[in-house]
Amino acid sequence: VLAVVLGDLDGSSPEVKITEDQVMISYSFYDCSFSADEIRSVELISELPEDDYDRVNGGDTDNVLVGYFEGEKTGEVMMFLIKDETPLIRIELPDQTVFLNSDADGQTEKWYEEINMLRDK
Repeated sequence: VLAVVLGDLDGSSPEVKITEDQVMISYSFYDCSFSADEIRSVELISELPEDDYDRVNGGDTDNVLVGYFEGEKTGEVMMFLIKDETPLIRIELPDQTVFLNSDADGQTEKWYEEINMLRDK
């Protein structure tokens, strides 16, 4: 059963839905949603910030980091990341930081622009 679960993680990619005032991210068994008002900052970064991330409830396979993590410096983190893919989006919320990317060419940058426009409304 574990192999099926991990295979599901490696075979999928994040799904992002952005409405007029909300962002919804889902990836396998994990999801996160937040309103535009909750976004403190959003930035496009070239790599995951240096930190000691402990997996709380999530997956860490050869290809993905997904779910809930705790960073020594970063605090509570939710990751929707495909390893070895750049750039990444870092979204600072009141109670956690969300990291997100895609393996589809240009998709991460598109999400970044859409989330940034939502935040600026």
